[in-house]
Amino acid sequence: ACNRAQHPRERCSASRPVVRLSTDAGNQAYRGQLIHLYLDIHFPEDVPAPALVDLDIPWLGREFGFRWRLPAEQWLCALSLPANNSLACRIFLPRSLADIVGLLPGPYIIYAPPAPDSTVKTWKLTWQLILDKPLFGNQVTFAPVSLKVPGTSLHCRSAPISVTVLDTPPVLSLRTAFVLPPGKYTVWSSCHPTVTFVGQPVRFQVCISGSGALEDIDADQLYRTIARELANPLLYGGETWLDPQTRCFRWQLDFKAAASWAVPPTQFLALNPHLERPNYQELTTAQLLVRVLPALTMPAIESNFGMPQLSLRKVASLNSSLDTFAISWPINLISWLLPPAVWCAFALVRWHLGRLLVWHRYDAPTRQMLNALKQQRRSQQLNAYVVWRLCQDYLRHRLNLSSALSAQQVASALQAVGLEASTLSRFVELLSILEQAAFAPDGNLRATHLEELRRLIISLDRQLAATDVRTKRLAP
Repeated sequence: ACNRAQHPRERCSASRPVVRLSTDAGNQAYRGQLIHLYLDIHFPEDVPAPALVDLDIPWLGREFGFRWRLPAEQWLCALSLPANNSLACRIFLPRSLADIVGLLPGPYIIYAPPAPDSTVKTWKLTWQLILDKPLFGNQVTFAPVSLKVPGTSLHCRSAPISVTVLDTPPVLSLRTAFVLPPGKYTVWSSCHPTVTFVGQPVRFQVCISGSGALEDIDADQLYRTIARELANPLLYGGETWLDPQTRCFRWQLDFKAAASWAVPPTQFLALNPHLERPNYQELTTAQLLVRVLPALTMPAIESNFGMPQLSLRKVASLNSSLDTFAISWPINLISWLLPPAVWCAFALVRWHLGRLLVWHRYDAPTRQMLNALKQQRRSQQLNAYVVWRLCQDYLRHRLNLSSALSAQQVASALQAVGLEASTLSRFVELLSILEQAAFAPDGNLRATHLEELRRLIISLDRQLAATDVRTKRLAP
């Protein structure tokens, strides 16, 4: 429906623009289902396309019965880049709405690309939403979207649409399976390497790809489902998004005995809402085989029986010639006064150079981290996975965290503490290099990276200690 701003009761003619709001889910969908919301803007052939239109989206920033797959500020930035033959749409955020979205109040320009399946002047805006239980009733209603061409009397509105949100039916299966959000998926798994030695870790990966809300997959629940079928220890190693529709979870398998181990398949259940009669589909990963060989052992050191035998002689007395008081007290006095004298001389030299003598005391996690890095440096071959795990344990104990963090989460946590930008950026970059090397097939690491990590840990501990001191001084 569209009308003139000056004459609201006048009917629209065929030469007026049309705004239509629709979804790909129809009139009903399931809770937790990922749907697409479309806004079509059509201008007839006899009406010239304007350079700019004003859009009024009432449900922008208000999540009632749904949530954005991307936050509002993210899709506003994603649609702010102009494309070929795109239509510029202006959206005004008042102060009350901008506080909810998390942006500054004022106008924002987004660009609607031309519709791919239309030859006339039609543009289409697309949003991705994840449906949730409404506050009242079982329907999610999207209010009409208004369009106005600046400088003219054209003012059009779309019709409101409603989507009925249904609860997913119960799972009627006796198998132990992981239930995915509603959607159509494909799953697969892999192990690397497939031939290893006892004590060497094996990377186990499960990937899920499809058109559902992959963000709602609980990594802990998936871990419990997989670990229930395994007879070997399983350690979570992170996750990776290959693309917006593919999410992969990584674990580490440890085998304690030499044998041919079978990694059982993982069972999944997914409600496919795109069928005429929606039902649960069973998805299963392939069974994987890992051959574990006995651990490599170094040959034992043989005794050398050709060593010379030293002669023994009888000791007459265990008393030293310096035990008398006349000789021992000057030596004891010198030994007592020499360390403080050397310390004072060194402090005076540093004071003369303009630097104070400060003895830095490392925190307990930092001392353990530095000792572990020293042991790795003395080893013949550096293990990137062990170094990566040491970094994760150090950050978890030093920052009082409960789980392993990615490089981006570490950057956010350290930036909130207030560290130097140069130290923070290089530490996050080095942590990304360690993570890539830790889950690479060879797992090797250069000695230069290990030495740089040691220096960054020392600098990081000093800055964190200085931050703690400043916080205690400013505390009431």
